[in-house]
Amino acid sequence: MSERARGPLPATPRRQGQVDQAYSFRLGDLECAATSTPERYAAMLAGAYGTPLVREAGEPNPEPDLRIHIREDVTPSRVSLQDRLIVRRVAGGCLLESDPVSCLVRTAVTPCEISVVVRDPALREEQLTYHFWILFNRTLLLLDRVILHAAAVVYRNSVSLFVGAKGAGKSTVSIALARAGADVLAEDHLLARRADRCTMVSGCNGRMRVTAKTERHFLNGKLGPETIDVGGVAKKEFPAARFFTTRPHEARSVDRLFFPHVGERFAVGPLSRRDALLRLMDINGHMLRFHDTSDYADFLSRLGDLLTPLPSYDLELSPCLDDLDRLVEFLDRET
Repeated sequence: MSERARGPLPATPRRQGQVDQAYSFRLGDLECAATSTPERYAAMLAGAYGTPLVREAGEPNPEPDLRIHIREDVTPSRVSLQDRLIVRRVAGGCLLESDPVSCLVRTAVTPCEISVVVRDPALREEQLTYHFWILFNRTLLLLDRVILHAAAVVYRNSVSLFVGAKGAGKSTVSIALARAGADVLAEDHLLARRADRCTMVSGCNGRMRVTAKTERHFLNGKLGPETIDVGGVAKKEFPAARFFTTRPHEARSVDRLFFPHVGERFAVGPLSRRDALLRLMDINGHMLRFHDTSDYADFLSRLGDLLTPLPSYDLELSPCLDDLDRLVEFLDRET
């Protein structure tokens, strides 16, 4: 990565009367202790990953995996809003900057510390949330974790990972396998890492989002009428634990990898490592921004490492949801 070593950042001014509030939340299997001034920034960060934010009555968890400090910079400045990311090495860590937000990651201390500075507090909430999401997805790479657009279930004590973009059928596959007795680790996105020659994954939240068709077929219309917009598709959101066994935030070793997509018929076929890597890149690359070509090459290397121990499959889903019984049969044979 083409970065220059620099000294530590200067402290940022704080508005008079500001008081840090302590919070805790989970990013996959990472236990995070956070302080934020004001509260809305901690809520944005936790909300970007769909994980509950807990306000602490006293001090944060004394032994977290990650400490996060979020503050506003009240120094007057003009902030241009562009979709870019700058990465620089500094003493003891790494500095990541988008236009309205900067993030200093100190990996040389235990636990790791992340200092976030919001330079444009007046920016619309959805835009700030987006910059938190992009910065922290890139920060997770420094912590040897990759954010994946994927679902994961534990069936017969074997973990299957389903990687796909919006509309690929991840939620429908998850709920079908949960009905067959699987435990749900994640339904939409998760964190993946290499450990002890295995690919480990952990979910970020315990919610499920389903279309009306999936709800009618698997839940017999047990959800209420309220819907939310998910990428232009009306879905119903509910706690997965309401109907199924869930294990959000639990780290498990993956046994096989599927790339689901909706087609005309149900079919499962093997994928080469090269084809699986190309699909991983295509599905997940948009969730990060890169400093330069070396930075991007490091990301590709990490994706390749995740694939190394795993058999990979193309999974074509038919419009008939009853055909998902054949996926259960496939896993019965494989396990």
